[in-house]
Amino acid sequence: MKKKKLFRINRLSGLSFLISSLSLLVIPFLNTGNGLTASAYVIAALFWIGLLLGSGLQIFLSVKCKGMKKKKWKNQKIFYIVSAAAFILLIILVILRINIMFLIALMLFVSILSIEAASVIKKEMYLK
Repeated sequence: MKKKKLFRINRLSGLSFLISSLSLLVIPFLNTGNGLTASAYVIAALFWIGLLLGSGLQIFLSVKCKGMKKKKWKNQKIFYIVSAAAFILLIILVILRINIMFLIALMLFVSILSIEAASVIKKEMYLK
């Protein structure tokens, strides 16, 4: 398969991950006073479809890029550090029972998006 097509698949994977992560930011604004509304189910579906599609495409790319030479990427650790810091802040918020839902959703968004972005950029190093 041509690198250009694989590059497009990688970008589609990144878009899927972005949609999945952005759906987390909508959660604090959902009105769940009388149970879950239809919009809550749509947001949940967007999260899971984006996550599963992005992960499936990354697995497909892993198989296709197996024999290719990878360029070095020195800044990869930054994404993992940001993700770990956001996750630690999330744990602190939960332990201290700080109920600022947008802040909790933001920490989830940052930690998940950082890991997903690292995966997409790592595959991009094979395709350059």
